[in-house]
Amino acid sequence: MDLGGWILLLLVVLYFVPLTLAVWRGHPRAMAIMAVSIAFGWTGVGWLAALVWSMTGPNYRQAPKTQHLDGTQHLTETQHGDRPQQLDNAQAVHDDGARPGA
Repeated sequence: MDLGGWILLLLVVLYFVPLTLAVWRGHPRAMAIMAVSIAFGWTGVGWLAALVWSMTGPNYRQAPKTQHLDGTQHLTETQHGDRPQQLDNAQAVHDDGARPGA
């Protein structure tokens, strides 16, 4: 590949940096960032706006667990275990009229 081909490849890769960062960070608006990047990225200002937007907010992949007032922590999806069984147990407790923790 000649120099022009390498430059074109580099520009294409750089063009999708905002989308790549948004997806990697788990940004909830990654598709909107992609739309801004594709539609307005060629202006430079649109690309910069998409880049800044992709970096806003917390890193959704590494967001901390929620700390509740009673000291317990909110479990992540992988820590929930058998959700259907837990829901059945909760329904049984509710149907029996007992209060959890009482």
